Amino acid sequence: MKTMTRALLVAGVAAAGLGLGGCRGMKVDYVVEVRNMTGGTVQASVVHDHSERVVVAAGTNVFPNDRKQLSLPRRGRFERLELSVTAPNNPGVPARMPLSPGMTYVNVTRQGDEGPIRLELVR
Repeated sequence: MKTMTRALLVAGVAAAGLGLGGCRGMKVDYVVEVRNMTGGTVQASVVHDHSERVVVAAGTNVFPNDRKQLSLPRRGRFERLELSVTAPNNPGVPARMPLSPGMTYVNVTRQGDEGPIRLELVR
């Protein structure tokens, strides 16, 4: 009886360990829909910071009054992804917004044709 109880206990612990290990391997996708509400084309990119350099993971041009989706799987557990948006005549650095896993909707606006780009989180 002790042997059977011990075997069931070991099997239960092993099954629980496998279940938790399976959860650790799940990948969550990042999806961002960018809606360009400016008068010109913008370049939208999903980037991740690696200490002193920025790596572009996905990018596309978004035309005026159009929307595009960028999506990619999360590669690392602690990886931080950001949306970066710029335009050919954008003064200064690109506008950036941190992304959370799942779906994100962002409106891109600017004052006039030469003002700074603004990113507005819709939901």
